[in-house]
Amino acid sequence: MTKPRRPPAWLSAAEKRAWRDLVADLGAASEGASGAGLEAAACQLARMRWARGRVEEEGEIVLDARDRPIAHPALGVEFRAQGEVRRWIDSLSGGKRAGAGRPVGAVSAPDRVAEPPRVTKLRAVR
Repeated sequence: MTKPRRPPAWLSAAEKRAWRDLVADLGAASEGASGAGLEAAACQLARMRWARGRVEEEGEIVLDARDRPIAHPALGVEFRAQGEVRRWIDSLSGGKRAGAGRPVGAVSAPDRVAEPPRVTKLRAVR
């Protein structure tokens, strides 16, 4: 068995974690994957996780500059990053990995429990 590929030193700590998760998820397919591809996928995975963390912390609904409730802008960041991660994983694995097409760490619908969106920083309307 070969030694797992190490992430480049210039990646942030979150990107290095994402790199290691991708290499583990891709298994043997990661050995033939390009370093630039793994780096791009790791950066997108870290961005996706960052956005999800912001939404979890601040709620899916936030207030804009005029104190109107809006969808959290990080939801769009997360959604776009998910698509990029999915494409990179499919590309790096040649579509041969189990669960190809799903982001790393994705769970099936029955495993998820829907929660109502939270609203943060709302004030009474006069």
